[in-house]
Amino acid sequence: MEIIEMLKFVAEHGGERPSDVLLRWRGRELPFALEDAVVQIESRQRTRLKLPGFNSCPEFLYPSVLASEQASDEAVAAFHASLVNVGEKVVDLTAGLGIDAFTIAGKAGTVTVAEMNPETNAALRHNAAALGLGNVTVLPPCDCREVLHELEADVVFMDPARRGDGGRRIFALADCAPDVTALLPELLQRCQRLIVKASPMLDITQTIRELPGVSAIFAVARKGELKEILAVVGRNEHVSPTVEAVNILSDGTVRRYFGSAVQRAEITATSEPAQGQYIYMPDAAVMKLGPYASLTRHFEGLRKLDQNTNLYIAERELEDFPGRISHIAEVFTPNDNRLKELKGLKFNIITRNYFMSPEQLRKKLKTKDGGDRFLYAARCNGRPLLILCS
Repeated sequence: MEIIEMLKFVAEHGGERPSDVLLRWRGRELPFALEDAVVQIESRQRTRLKLPGFNSCPEFLYPSVLASEQASDEAVAAFHASLVNVGEKVVDLTAGLGIDAFTIAGKAGTVTVAEMNPETNAALRHNAAALGLGNVTVLPPCDCREVLHELEADVVFMDPARRGDGGRRIFALADCAPDVTALLPELLQRCQRLIVKASPMLDITQTIRELPGVSAIFAVARKGELKEILAVVGRNEHVSPTVEAVNILSDGTVRRYFGSAVQRAEITATSEPAQGQYIYMPDAAVMKLGPYASLTRHFEGLRKLDQNTNLYIAERELEDFPGRISHIAEVFTPNDNRLKELKGLKFNIITRNYFMSPEQLRKKLKTKDGGDRFLYAARCNGRPLLILCS
């Protein structure tokens, strides 16, 4: 009855500011803890765009605001689920709020979930029932290392905690909890494939080195923002891994770009940008691939502006390029008198390997932010240029 009354309260006040709700209702007699209701209101507001499907279930509970912040985007979780075959037996050893596990459960045969935090564990049990997921089993609160020897699965999914002492962010796999690099031999005795979700700051070459048997590496972005590095590891230590950039658009469309399994150096531009050409800016996931992307090898006629500038030019529009394509209207040097004509106009300023930030350049040019035109400031063949695009 207490949860029912709280959820009714949350539905009635879900559009209000959490601080206002707390202030207005503090001290009143309620059949539930006001602070718990405010956690639900704030968590649902924070995840309105990230978890619309889960929030459509009125009984879905958040154990804490932090859990809502750290949860996977449900569109990203859907990509994780695409890596699981229908009917497979899956174990999620670091479930958290359970967005990945619950999404995978829609495709897997069974999903077993481990979560050591008691409050989060209780929320997992409640939410699995609320979502009608009869194929999900939530283990009692435990450290996954304590139960690893008891488990067998086709796929093990892990998202090691990336917070150190005092909330400090950590990135290296060996520093996360649990240390998947140390557990790897035993993990691969318990499953056919291991899927590891890691920090977007993680170096791809280092990841391949630390996870023998990695068969695939994904740099995953959501609406252009890099979210994670995802590694799939099998028992074959001699496999040549595929390297792929994944960008999940606002409407859920998944765009994928396969890089080169062998790291190769990019080729610099043979000429500078000019009016009438096209400038190409790779999306965040492709940029994360770095030299693995091999864009100049994949797209004939594409040339890099500079060895250290992640922008490209071509004489024509190239189909299926994984990023933004803009038509070059003008090219300026930093001291070009024609730049005065841009004063007061709206531009989206993007700097790459340039001596000023977008804010500094906007202030110098006295332009406004926004509009549908782009001004790229970049170094080309060793010298700075400004490239205005329509």
